[in-house]
Amino acid sequence: MKTRKIYAYLIVVLIVYCGGNNNEKANVDSSDSEADRNLTQANKFMQENAQRDGIVVTASGLHYRIVREGTGDKPTINDRVRTHYIGTLIDGSEFDNSYERNEIFEFNVDGGAIKGWTEAIQLMKEGANWQLFIHPDLAYGKRVRKTRGPNTLLIFEVELIEIVR
Repeated sequence: MKTRKIYAYLIVVLIVYCGGNNNEKANVDSSDSEADRNLTQANKFMQENAQRDGIVVTASGLHYRIVREGTGDKPTINDRVRTHYIGTLIDGSEFDNSYERNEIFEFNVDGGAIKGWTEAIQLMKEGANWQLFIHPDLAYGKRVRKTRGPNTLLIFEVELIEIVR
């Protein structure tokens, strides 16, 4: 009798935690629909943004606007750079700010940041300040981050402080 109760308990546990209900599928569907919505919104934004004055569009689809020209050297893929930045979403909400943290973001150009940053940094000169509009394909794609959902378009104001020598 005791053995039957244990088996019954194990079966209930397996059903609940291994997919006997549809809650997990519902979460996946919800995440997929959020990813689809965000991607549609990102595509629409980028299409409209490309028509704005001062916006440069690269072959990869990166958009940028030069806020301040730099006067120094341009980093290469093999360099390490120091930057400050403010990251926002399409709705203007800020998700990260290195100025507020008083923490310079230093990274290797090759692999130290998302694709959109890697491309943009190599186009900038030391001292430059650019606004980047990064499509999800050049950012985190479907990966969910703490402060943003899947397929989120990211907007950064990036200051290239210096190439680390």
